Amino acid sequence: PIFSITPLGDLLISDFHGKDLCDFLEEMLEKIDRVVFLGDYDYPYILQNVLKLSIDKIVLVGNHDFDLCRRKPFFSPSIPMSGFESLATRWDQNHEQKAFVLQERPFKYVQQTTNGKVLYLHGLLEDPNLDPYREFPELSGRVGNLECSDNLRNIESNFRRMEELDYWLMIKGHEHVPIVLSYGRGTITKEFLPENSSGLLGSVNIQLSLEKRYIVGVGSFYLGDYVIFDDEGPSIEFLRI
Repeated sequence: PIFSITPLGDLLISDFHGKDLCDFLEEMLEKIDRVVFLGDYDYPYILQNVLKLSIDKIVLVGNHDFDLCRRKPFFSPSIPMSGFESLATRWDQNHEQKAFVLQERPFKYVQQTTNGKVLYLHGLLEDPNLDPYREFPELSGRVGNLECSDNLRNIESNFRRMEELDYWLMIKGHEHVPIVLSYGRGTITKEFLPENSSGLLGSVNIQLSLEKRYIVGVGSFYLGDYVIFDDEGPSIEFLRI
């Protein structure tokens, strides 16, 4: 079931990995103001369907989309190596979608809201832990396990960069689990991360403070996750299909 939500907010979804979203959007469109797509469609027809939508939307791409279009192999549970060539060929055959990914390079989007600047992207602003083979942190940067000191330093670095650029929120994909980290008075706080390894088990609403900065991972639509962002609240609501 789709949980009831307060109307008028932005729908945030990411990491489709081949999962079609048409039926889901048909149910949601009357309840939302705008849709933000954060990438990793994997199949060009899904991006094609997204681009054709006559709604207010932001469309970004992920590391999978970019690497498939430039035929740069990668490992992912959602795409076995045996399937990479077949998927890359599909992108070759869909010129409009491939041009959108490679020529427009919609890696990130910044919006000034009533509460502050919001950055949308698939990865992170920077990631010194990133394999040089993955040269775009905006696509491949990952929060990862916060028990790891390298990952924690990486998050601190991103929050400092957010301070420099005066970003209030960073809303991202790529994590495959919902997560909210906050930064205030020099301290990083894990505001939300599901304890269950299978992800979200219901609806969770997180109230946002204007005195902090946040990194928000929206989970994976492939697993049923989606988010409603209410800038007036301000709040982030995590839900699952």
